[in-house]
Amino acid sequence: MASGDIADSVGIPRHLMSSHLAVLSRAGVVTARKTGRAVVYSIDRNRVSQLGRYISALGDVADSDTGADG
Repeated sequence: MASGDIADSVGIPRHLMSSHLAVLSRAGVVTARKTGRAVVYSIDRNRVSQLGRYISALGDVADSDTGADG
């Protein structure tokens, strides 16, 4: 999906979406390819899954550190 289309669909300015997508691209969460003047982004589902597992593990560690029953 083009960055402008993503920005329009979530209701934020296009320049902000481009900045956020650039960060996600550097992190490997999305891939970018230029098509004419547009940059089209795709999710790296494997990387997002890894990120989800990492975040879940962080929550487990935080719960065990605080004694929460999670």
